[in-house]
Amino acid sequence: MKSKHKKILGFLGVLVTLGVLTSCNSFCTTKDSAGYRYLVDPISTEFFETEDQAVSYVKKSLTQANDVTIYLNNTFTTELTDDAIKNYKVKVLENGSLVEKSLIEKADFGTSKTSELLAKASVTDIYYIRTTTLSAYTSKDVEGEKVVDKTFTSTFSKNSFIRNVEKSALSSSIVKPVNQFYNEFDKKILEYIAENAIADGFYEGKTARSAYELLFGYSYEEYTSYKNGENKNSENYNALVKGGTYTTKDGTTSTVFGRNNSVLARFGKYKFLEENTKDNIYVGNGDYWKTIETINAQIKNDAINTHGIGTGYVMSYDFLNVYKNQLNQQVNTFKACFTLDEDYYGHVGEDEINDTYIMTSKSSWKEAWRRGWLEGLLVYPIASLVEIFSHNFGMNGWGQILSVLLVTVIVRLFFMLITLRSSISQQRMQYLSPEIEKLQQKYPNSNTNTYEKQKLSQAQMALYKKHHINPLSSLLVLVIQFPLFIAVWNGMSGSASLTLDSVLGLRLSDTIFSVLKNFNNWPRVGGWWTALVLILLMSAGQIVAMKLPQWLNKKRNSEVAKMRKSPAQNDSQKTTKIISWVMTGFVIFMGFTLPAAMGVYWLAGSLFSIAQTFILTAIMRKGEKKRK
Repeated sequence: MKSKHKKILGFLGVLVTLGVLTSCNSFCTTKDSAGYRYLVDPISTEFFETEDQAVSYVKKSLTQANDVTIYLNNTFTTELTDDAIKNYKVKVLENGSLVEKSLIEKADFGTSKTSELLAKASVTDIYYIRTTTLSAYTSKDVEGEKVVDKTFTSTFSKNSFIRNVEKSALSSSIVKPVNQFYNEFDKKILEYIAENAIADGFYEGKTARSAYELLFGYSYEEYTSYKNGENKNSENYNALVKGGTYTTKDGTTSTVFGRNNSVLARFGKYKFLEENTKDNIYVGNGDYWKTIETINAQIKNDAINTHGIGTGYVMSYDFLNVYKNQLNQQVNTFKACFTLDEDYYGHVGEDEINDTYIMTSKSSWKEAWRRGWLEGLLVYPIASLVEIFSHNFGMNGWGQILSVLLVTVIVRLFFMLITLRSSISQQRMQYLSPEIEKLQQKYPNSNTNTYEKQKLSQAQMALYKKHHINPLSSLLVLVIQFPLFIAVWNGMSGSASLTLDSVLGLRLSDTIFSVLKNFNNWPRVGGWWTALVLILLMSAGQIVAMKLPQWLNKKRNSEVAKMRKSPAQNDSQKTTKIISWVMTGFVIFMGFTLPAAMGVYWLAGSLFSIAQTFILTAIMRKGEKKRK
């Protein structure tokens, strides 16, 4: 091929690559993204059905050992007892001055929409822990005096995401809001969520036994006993998530409302969503911050008018920017929003009960074309097949595995059909490698001598023409293969079904790298060994698929191999090896960084390629025997 033609093809390849990469969009709508945002940054305030439950929670959080006395202050005058926790006071700004308030109090929602919402429950009492950080101490005797031995701290009513935001802000010398702000903020957020729940007719045909269950979908005791492993089984899991009968080890049963039917699960997204937002607005066009900014401004105005203070009390402009940036960065990595039915999907953390949100249906193929040509032509069909097969095979982990395998076979068959002639041409080139090497021996200086280089090129083209081989056919395979890979990647990354359930502890939406880097409780980490075996099998499959054609031709090349290799022959083989290993290394690297579903896809694809190589080689040998 002439250098000019190579440059033109290279330039076109770059344009195609850039076009493919920039055309791929997420199928997440604004509502989907708002739901993911709430999963990452839910209501911080910790609620309980009784004061005793809240006291027990505080005590457990501060207790490091059972055989020593633990104190709430380093003067060793307040032991960590139930009464001490109930009587513990924190300072709160009220009417312009600091006053002491109980650490644990009954929630007071006044006459707001939240009060109307909670009034629907037969029992409206609900307790909360004020946002605060408590330190506890153990003592030891030193020369007859009691001194601090160990110190341990717990933060209450401030979720992990907010704590990380505060750390980032403090590292940049940005002042964080006072603790009291978060309780006031959550109260107003709950009011807004309640307004949308009531407007949506949430209560039609529904009842709840307590305010806590109305908000969360289960009782505090049911949830904690399950999380502690006391009553952990699939039936109780389904009851807590979807509603149903919850059974304890002693046979006691209760009817659970179900987390998916609760106020926060269904309407928590309104923390980041305006009421009039439409489903078909794409991510990036939605205003996720208007509600938060409005409430932040309200609290600031109240603080100025009531307390005479505003700056440093609420989220400052700089703190709000840190908050927005960190949440945007985290949520933008979640692409699993494609589903053909409106149901609960997603995966953002380790709490299997509260790890999903309602994804909007993407059943309109026409809508996919509006997002991009690649989405409409390939991504949507692939994602749809993954969803359909997953549901038909059973959403239990293995059903998703079978779905990925079947989609792999369909994609590879499709790819094989449209590139069959090119694949046969490539196989013939592999099969003719002994003849090509003989020609390279005939013109040993073709890498430096222009005359020999031209003669070698003419001889190769004549050989290709004789055997009906198009040397440019490999370009067609690459041109089709790359966008197909992007489509499969986006289809499987976007599939909501792959975020549910797991196979031998490995969830297909998780990346292999994220699983392998987690050494907590190693070597009994859930899915760690599954991820390791998958990446090893995938890597081995890719290497075998790459080397197999060379291994099959080795015997036929043995006679040529004994001859002295020419410089041109050496250069050609080195180039081929480098390209092959770079491509294989690229796939293995992507297998680490992309969802595990892609690892399954590449493993199945390598097996498909191995089978295809054997079949085409057998056809080539059969044709050679007939010619003889």
